Amino acid sequence: MNRCSALGFLSVRFRHSREIYPSAAHYLFVIMPAFSFDTVLIQRPGLLANTVDGETILMRLHPATYYGLAGTAHHIWQLLAQPRSGRAICSHLESVYTVDPDTCRIQVEQFLETLAAEDLLCVVASAAA
Repeated sequence: MNRCSALGFLSVRFRHSREIYPSAAHYLFVIMPAFSFDTVLIQRPGLLANTVDGETILMRLHPATYYGLAGTAHHIWQLLAQPRSGRAICSHLESVYTVDPDTCRIQVEQFLETLAAEDLLCVVASAAA
């Protein structure tokens, strides 16, 4: 098992070209769908993605934005190549890393919300009400 005290999602970098869309963050927040920890999510199709030195580099042309996902963020992005819920992601991470379940849940929820706010995820199936 890998040891980590925190999952290290702060390794996500966002770069926006403000000339193309000056208020992209506000716009993406407005259109972000609501989801729960049990909602099944997947990577948004059509993103340009590549792995370089263990880091996922994502590019979106409109608005012109690139993202760098390293460490656990890279791992989660790879998991989201197939439909998964936040709960399933945490279950997997807890089997790979030494991490407190509550810490894992909080950080995975925050990371998924960030990806959703950047319009990088699609909802495959909503959680049962």
